[in-house]
Amino acid sequence: MKPSETDFVHRRIMFSMLRPPAMMAARLGFPLKDLTNFMRLSYFRELRDSGSTLAEAAELIEVSTRTMKRLNAELRSDFFLPEIEHTLARRIEFMIWAESKSLARIIQLLPSVPREDIEIALERLIAEERITQETDGRVVRYRASHLVSRLVDDGFSKRIGALNSLMQNVAETVLARFITPKPVSFARTLNFRIPKDDADELNAAYDVLLKRMLELEGRVQDQGDSIPIRMSMLWTEVDDPSVET
Repeated sequence: MKPSETDFVHRRIMFSMLRPPAMMAARLGFPLKDLTNFMRLSYFRELRDSGSTLAEAAELIEVSTRTMKRLNAELRSDFFLPEIEHTLARRIEFMIWAESKSLARIIQLLPSVPREDIEIALERLIAEERITQETDGRVVRYRASHLVSRLVDDGFSKRIGALNSLMQNVAETVLARFITPKPVSFARTLNFRIPKDDADELNAAYDVLLKRMLELEGRVQDQGDSIPIRMSMLWTEVDDPSVET
């Protein structure tokens, strides 16, 4: 595509991706100023996670390095405990699915994350039996216990962590469908009606799919070659007159 066409595509994708936060803000009466501040903070976090320095992030976001330092401090506040306690743990768990990794390697792959936070996340994963330790000579390596996990927890921190995982998967799927095409990517939205008394059938359908995914995961050890997949499923009753029988 020509530069102008690429710019149009990128701008159009970004506008569509902002629909969910705009909908939530309108529903909650959330101030635009706070929404803008959150966008800046989220953008900064992504840049730091990808390895950008404070100076590089400041240039992209077009603010001073001093402001970047303030944003960096905000990311260490109690407000972001779900990211430290839950999202980071999921991130590490996903990272060691394909092969075990040492603490040093995990730290290397997460350059913007403090070592202390990584160690806390590993302790949490071990306590929840989501990962195991194995010794290779003098090096301790960490390996995921199960590739497909079905964690259900009503704790607020974990629910926010699950929301973060969902939003990350949406963004990565959009990238795979629009920006850097990947053959193993899929996105469909179904609009349909069901009898109110049959709502539990949706959960039953998920159970069938989960069983099939576990069967596929079980073949990994036998076949050797594998690719990591992140799948999200969600549905909700909607007030939408356009959904007709």
